[in-house]
Amino acid sequence: QKRVSIPVAELAVLRDGVQLENDAVLAPGQVLQAAELAMLRLRAVLGCCEEPLKGAAVFLDGQTVGTTDSAGVFSTQMTVGRHELRLQHSLLGQRGRAVRE
Repeated sequence: QKRVSIPVAELAVLRDGVQLENDAVLAPGQVLQAAELAMLRLRAVLGCCEEPLKGAAVFLDGQTVGTTDSAGVFSTQMTVGRHELRLQHSLLGQRGRAVRE
């Protein structure tokens, strides 16, 4: 057994890389992973004038996770590590914009 000093609220339990919900049913012998969570907060602005980009669809690892608000802000909790983040909006063109880091 190994103890970690990460608060429970900042940990996720995953099965096959997918975060489990609190009411997930588990079976004996299943292999689970624990991952640290962090808050992602982004603010999308237009490059020309730094006006907020409101209503942009936010995709994390190919899944829609929400949209930017009227201030161009979006926040979510996600696992620590490498992810692909993509914004889609008519002002960004048909393919949107992706950030990998």
